[in-house]
Amino acid sequence: MGNDADAADYEAKALRVKDGYNRCWTGTAYHSQENRDTLDDDRVQALAVISGIASPDRYEAITEVFRHQWHASAYMERYVLEALIMMGQTDYAFERMKKRYEKMVNEDWVKGGAGGGSTNHAWSGGPQTVIAQYILGIRPTAAGWKEVVIHPTISPLREASITIPSVRGTLSYGFKDDGVTYRASVTVPEGMQVRFTVPNGYSMLGGCEQVIGAGRHEMNCQKIISL
Repeated sequence: MGNDADAADYEAKALRVKDGYNRCWTGTAYHSQENRDTLDDDRVQALAVISGIASPDRYEAITEVFRHQWHASAYMERYVLEALIMMGQTDYAFERMKKRYEKMVNEDWVKGGAGGGSTNHAWSGGPQTVIAQYILGIRPTAAGWKEVVIHPTISPLREASITIPSVRGTLSYGFKDDGVTYRASVTVPEGMQVRFTVPNGYSMLGGCEQVIGAGRHEMNCQKIISL
């Protein structure tokens, strides 16, 4: 919007927050200097990863925190899952997702414990947005859904589909993955352009990326075999 002074102020504040956050790194986790006797908090680590504060050399230690700490509520757990996928821990993200949300799916999220509260909130649907954004890999890159990127991530899911209503019409995407071939199907509405990029570790005839317009499109991606 041309507010350069505001932008510079926010950037300076972000750097101060990052510096303060990183002073709390203990070597194994981010932990408050004033509360050394408390357990490491999975929520704190998740926000550090998502915001870019945590550098990749800390991912292994942070993942270990996620394997032993369960403080996140049904709402905050969404950010833990997002952080795990960003760190390349997709399989464990699904393992933790099933463990954490099983009771909620069965309408029995324990109130008063970790993640206590109502079982009927839209904010508790974090896994749905994580799967749509990271596993199916769908995100708009221009206003009004004029341009969309689809860059899926290989996961324990072998088949999935989604329909997304937008101001330009309904975007549909689905895939089937047998571990060797990733078969994707995309239906693009008029006025939308989709940039499809093959999942990491796979290849596709014509290159690793296709730009497609309105209509139904089928893409077959083959797993890259290392000799």
